[in-house]
Amino acid sequence: MQFKAILQSANVEITQFAQYLLDKEYDIIAATNQSKQKPNTTIAPILLRAQIIKKQLEQKNVIAATLENREAEIKQMKLAAKLKQEELSEMQIRKGLAEKKLSVLQNEHDSKISELERKYEETLELLRKKEKEFEDTMDHLQNDIESLETERSTLKDKLKTINTKRGIVHSESEDQNISTSVPVSAISSSSPHLIEEMNQANEMKNKLRKLEPIFVPKPRDKRIIELEKELAKMKHDWLLGLISINPKKQETLKHIKNGIELKAKVLASEILEEYLNRNPHRAAQSDFSHFPTVEISKEFNLI
Repeated sequence: MQFKAILQSANVEITQFAQYLLDKEYDIIAATNQSKQKPNTTIAPILLRAQIIKKQLEQKNVIAATLENREAEIKQMKLAAKLKQEELSEMQIRKGLAEKKLSVLQNEHDSKISELERKYEETLELLRKKEKEFEDTMDHLQNDIESLETERSTLKDKLKTINTKRGIVHSESEDQNISTSVPVSAISSSSPHLIEEMNQANEMKNKLRKLEPIFVPKPRDKRIIELEKELAKMKHDWLLGLISINPKKQETLKHIKNGIELKAKVLASEILEEYLNRNPHRAAQSDFSHFPTVEISKEFNLI
C-alpha cells in the first residue's frame, strides 16, 4: 500500500511537470536553438530537469507494467487458492459422508452382534433347561427303577416264603390245608400284580436303553478359537468392503464383496458342521448325513 501511495504521488508530480513543459515548450525550443548556436555554453538546467523527468516517466511506465504483472499473478494465485479451497471443502464433505456411513454400518454391526449374542444366550439357556429337565427325568426314572427293584425283591422274598409255607401245608393234614386256604388265595390274587410290575420294569428298561446318551458340552478347544478368529476377520473384511469412497472402483469392490460372501458361506457351513459334531442331539440323522433340527435351523437362519 505504501508503494502504491508513493507511485501515485510521483505520477501526480510527473503529470504536473509534463503540463509545465507543455506550457513552456516554445521557451525550451528557443533555448535549445541558442545552445546549438553556442556549443561552448553549458546545458540549461531546464533541459537537465526535462531529461530527468523523462527517465522517471520511463521508469514509472516500467514499474506500472511490473505492478500490473504482479497483480495478474496475484489474481491467478487467488483463483488457484479458491479452487484448492473448494476441492478441500469437497473432500471434507466426502470424508464426513464416509464417516457417517461407517458409523451407521458400525451401529448395525453392533446391533447384529448383540442380537446374535442374545439368541446364543437364549439357546444356551434353553439347552440348559432341557438338560436339567432330562436329568430330572432320568433321576425320577432311576428312582422308580430302584423302587421297582426293591419291590420286586420284596415280592420275591414273599413268594419264596409263601411257596415254603405252601409246601409245608401240603405235607400237613387236611384240616391244616383248610386253614391255609386263605393265604393261597392271596398268593393267586397277588401274582398278576407282581407280573404286571415286572413287565412295567422291563418296559422301562427297554425305553431307557433306546434313549440317546446325555450330551455334556466340552470346553472350548483350538478349533473353536480358530473359527472365532476367522469369523472376526471375515466381519472386518466385510465391513471394509461396504465402504466405497471412490466410485471408479465399483467393479473391483463388487468382485471383492462376492469373494467375501463366498468365504462367509463356507465359514458358516464349517461352523454349522462343527456345531452339529459337538451337539449331536441337535441334528437329525439320515442315511447319507446329519442335518440340523428345526430350532437350530431357525437360529442359523437356514430356513
